[in-house]
Amino acid sequence: MTDVDRTVTVVGHGAAQTVPDVMHVDLGVECHAYSVGVSLQDAGAAVADLIATLTDAGVPSRDIQTSHLSVQPRYGDHGPNGAPIIGYTSSHTMTVVLRDLERVPTVLAAAARAGGDAARIQNVSFAISDDTGLAAAARDAAFADAVSRAEQYAMLAGARLGAVQSVTEEPASDVRPLYAARAMAAPMQIQAGSSSVTASVTVVFYLDD
Repeated sequence: MTDVDRTVTVVGHGAAQTVPDVMHVDLGVECHAYSVGVSLQDAGAAVADLIATLTDAGVPSRDIQTSHLSVQPRYGDHGPNGAPIIGYTSSHTMTVVLRDLERVPTVLAAAARAGGDAARIQNVSFAISDDTGLAAAARDAAFADAVSRAEQYAMLAGARLGAVQSVTEEPASDVRPLYAARAMAAPMQIQAGSSSVTASVTVVFYLDD
């Protein structure tokens, strides 16, 4: 190396794709009644039926987590004295992890039957249970991209690409869905699509004469 080393700094990007194997979905109930107590009681009974149905379907308790619980007044038409309270709505939502995608339509249909008209199904998303190998493949692709870019710049500069001076991995990004999931159509269909893990790396190379 010379006293003043020449370098080139590049950022490489890589991605790796796979089919998700886990589904997250918010399941819950929404019950209306004239009093807080009755609405809570109805919601509690409906949620108990929903949990029992999920348990019977093989969903372990660790994959069922309460994510929202509320009681809100319902108002009638606005009049001279304001809008009167005409009842109350109790909502109870659970985030459920379903790990057997082939059985998802059956499980969701059973949950809808258990909740009846009070059932609510929303916020469907897919995930990868273990993205370790996928992340490694994305890093491989990112480094290869960095080398390719650096080689091009070295050639344009009339030099040869030398050794690596430093490698800095950028903050990892979340798994990105590449295809929007559809789960609520009738007849119920589940399309997991594919998901991508991305990686970015900053690499500094020496330039040789």
